[in-house]
Amino acid sequence: MTDLRENLERFLRDKGPQDSGISRDGASTYGSNAIKGASGGPLLPVYKFALPVLVSKDKRIPGYVRHEDRASGWLAIVATGTGGAFRVPLIYTDAMIGAMFRREAKNETEEVAVLEAAAVQMEVLFRKHLDKLNTAYALEPYRVKGVNMTAWTQDCVDQSANAMSYAWIWAAAGFMRFHRPYYPGYKGGITPHFYGRLQRLSDSQVLSFDLYHRGAGIGTGVKVKIGRDPAKGR
Repeated sequence: MTDLRENLERFLRDKGPQDSGISRDGASTYGSNAIKGASGGPLLPVYKFALPVLVSKDKRIPGYVRHEDRASGWLAIVATGTGGAFRVPLIYTDAMIGAMFRREAKNETEEVAVLEAAAVQMEVLFRKHLDKLNTAYALEPYRVKGVNMTAWTQDCVDQSANAMSYAWIWAAAGFMRFHRPYYPGYKGGITPHFYGRLQRLSDSQVLSFDLYHRGAGIGTGVKVKIGRDPAKGR
């Protein structure tokens, strides 16, 4: 998993146009100073994407997580707003993830069906979290400086990054037996497109894991399809 993590992190290294550091415009938080981070101090902004990490509510959690969102589980930076305009931290607890995998897959085909359904649930949970943040001061710490987008729209950049995060959580938590995460794919042309991918372990076949359904909105229960990779693993 170490080599795999290094390969996937290459996709996440671009910090985008936001400033570095822990403040913007001289303020400790983009929004209200009354909002506290998990450490009890000011809520800090998210500056870059990262693969999910396991955290515990009884130990130090990064200050960009709201104090009321402290939990034990997998801390993911979920991209939204098109092009990662918002980078929103969300902790997927063991209970959340376990509920998606109550049915144990006995083969590759069954696992694909389970993963497709799990992806839908990951997005539903994110939408619920996003709706809880539906105030300017709560969302502002997670907006990239200088962009003017709505957090309730995603494009293929957002969704390919999220697909990678979701797959990483499932694999690290031990729920992927027949597949593993793979770096995102890219399809050129008049309408270029990024998309998530998985790799089947039995024959190293790379599969498309595409969350893109921009017209349907976020977390609306739209089915996710895992299938043929148009880039054929390249």
